[in-house]
Amino acid sequence: MFEPTVVPESEAGTVVPANDLDVDLDAGEFEPTDAEVDEAFAEMWSLRRGLSGPGDSTVAVADAVAVLGGVELAGFLLGLPDRSAVDGWTVVEAMKGWEKVIRFAQGQQIAWVAELAQRRPAVGSKWARGGERGRDLDGSVLTAAAAVEVGDEARACASEVGLALDLPRVTAQGLLVDAFALATELPATLRALQNADLSLRSARVIAAETSGLSLDQAQAVQGRVLGWLYDPSAGKTTARVLAKVRRAVLAVDPAGAAGREQRAVAGRFVRPFKAVEDGMVGWEARLPAAESVLVWERIVGLADAAKHQGDTRGVDARRADVLLDLLLGRSSGGSGGSGGEYRKMWRTDVVVAASTLLGADAEPGELSGWGPITAITARRLAGLDAKTAALWRRMLTDPESGIVKDYGTTRYRPPRTLADFVRARDGRCIAPGCRVPASRADLDHVRNSPLGPSPRPDPDGATADWNLGSPCPTDHRIKTKPGWKLTSPIPGQFIWTTPTGHTYLRDPEPPLDRPRTPTPPPF
Repeated sequence: MFEPTVVPESEAGTVVPANDLDVDLDAGEFEPTDAEVDEAFAEMWSLRRGLSGPGDSTVAVADAVAVLGGVELAGFLLGLPDRSAVDGWTVVEAMKGWEKVIRFAQGQQIAWVAELAQRRPAVGSKWARGGERGRDLDGSVLTAAAAVEVGDEARACASEVGLALDLPRVTAQGLLVDAFALATELPATLRALQNADLSLRSARVIAAETSGLSLDQAQAVQGRVLGWLYDPSAGKTTARVLAKVRRAVLAVDPAGAAGREQRAVAGRFVRPFKAVEDGMVGWEARLPAAESVLVWERIVGLADAAKHQGDTRGVDARRADVLLDLLLGRSSGGSGGSGGEYRKMWRTDVVVAASTLLGADAEPGELSGWGPITAITARRLAGLDAKTAALWRRMLTDPESGIVKDYGTTRYRPPRTLADFVRARDGRCIAPGCRVPASRADLDHVRNSPLGPSPRPDPDGATADWNLGSPCPTDHRIKTKPGWKLTSPIPGQFIWTTPTGHTYLRDPEPPLDRPRTPTPPPF
């Protein structure tokens, strides 16, 4: 609810009615504070709308944010009382409301940008599909400007957009490409943006990742992604949308995906940035996924083993030392290392459907914690390649195989089989939107075990699959903060409640993301 109005007392100690504050009082005797003015406005805001009961105003704001959109929602939010005069729930609802307004405005702008491109026939003809997209160093998709062949007409149009929006021409060119694709080939994605169901960055990811597909294939990927988008679970960040789109692309176009993978492997590279900064040199590399994951797991494992008493190096520094040691043929932990041989085992999971393993379909597999891979690569890593089979642990998605999943309250630490099962089920941190792989996350009881160190043990805190999750260290700590609450209605499903009372659902994430009947979009 809104914060209660503070009413000053008169010199005689009697309460002065709020509507008589300006009667018989000299300006020098009573000067309302800013907070009191804000509170009075908040009270008037509620009364004018007939909201007199406790909590009525808060409910009204939440309902308006949920129902209104676009200009109507912007007008409503602009009319809210001052930020200092409302409660925490309303603050969060206002944040959500303005995000809806921003997405609506961006969707409208994208449509107008596309309109300009469509009015330049020589420009529109340049936005042919089938081009490869560039990528940032972190793997995220660059705008199509990095890859699409364009002529002077297109550059002139991009310059026009750039001048109008204060953008560099290259940035404007990428915006033109994505706007044209969204308006002419992926209109459902554009409508989702305009309806605030999707962020602009996520909409552009869909446009970019489907640019190498045929129109029918691109729209099939769009259908898969938007069907998932309208599920009620939270945490649909751009990173999750990107992973969902890439998995759908592999499933919709397995033959094309295999060809793109072959071309990418042929173009693999490692190179330094040939400029020294503070005595250091940066590197970049683009390497096959399977070997990259193995290399990283080995570096992490060896760096963990290299830590010793008195070691002042941070984890990143130890990993850097390990990499240099391996490449230079040294056996120590590098400068400041232990000087001894490393002793550490490492393991990486590849998840593959039994039907895919047998060659019955071409559904993509998954490198746990990293992302989707083609069916061909998944079959190879699951044991068909003698060079790597010993380093990989395959996890089939056929029926369960005898894992004990409930040890009651007689055991605090889950055995290895149960821990592996929970991490494989969760895939990543159980907080909505968090992308930390479960292999790097903690294993935590949802209801605190009576055998553990928690000051608030739960007598029903069993060590069981239904009471275990994989929060990353940060979210593990957040869960224990005052006002936060975590529940798990079914195994693998988690509901987070914040101090303002908002709840966010994190549904189970099947690692192979099989297609399902999409929920009709609300437009």
